[in-house]
Amino acid sequence: MARPILQGVEDIMQLAETAQEPLTGPLRMGVIPTISPFLLPQILPLLRKAYPGLQLYLMEDLTAALLEQLETGSLDVVLLALPL
Repeated sequence: MARPILQGVEDIMQLAETAQEPLTGPLRMGVIPTISPFLLPQILPLLRKAYPGLQLYLMEDLTAALLEQLETGSLDVVLLALPL
């Protein structure tokens, strides 16, 4: 299940590389508790190395709460399990 998510993260990172200053500044990301212990240890070191200017703020919560925070603008991006 983590492979499609990792591919999505890789796609986002490739898109950001085309920008002048990719992924700099704050990024508020929400993650469900069932994904975070498996996925974050794999991707956080890669993100830190590739984007030292990224200020990542993580929020762990249930899907419904994360989606609500995404809709209200409290979070910029969320990592969820499918299907929603």
